[in-house]
Amino acid sequence: MNNIAQKYRARVISAIFIAAIAGPSFAEVQCKFTIECFENELCQETSFEIDYLVTTYPRAPGPRGIIAQTEFGEIRGQESANTSYCMGAQTNTESFHLVDDTTTYLLTVSPEGARFTAHMDGPISISYLGHCEEVI
Repeated sequence: MNNIAQKYRARVISAIFIAAIAGPSFAEVQCKFTIECFENELCQETSFEIDYLVTTYPRAPGPRGIIAQTEFGEIRGQESANTSYCMGAQTNTESFHLVDDTTTYLLTVSPEGARFTAHMDGPISISYLGHCEEVI
């Protein structure tokens, strides 16, 4: 085996070993929404909750995965591209794109609040306003 192949093989083995040790980390978050806005109607008080789990592989390229549990069932998605950076500066906002058989969702979370929007055929949209906290 030549020097270049040996160096490449050593790097690959090291990367696999580090990934196996680091493994994924999971952040469980609970969101509580108190305002519901349906289309152009006046917003109303509500009580709607979502629990979600973000799967993160340390230093892995690409968007993080998300699994959300609602009262209607489980939905899956991924982090929207570059949501934690704005013009090169890091922000405290995360945004996730989720889908199920009939609906597309957008979940945006920051320390100031959270928004969860559902877009369905029609077109119809429902927006929820609230906040999210990491479950410890």
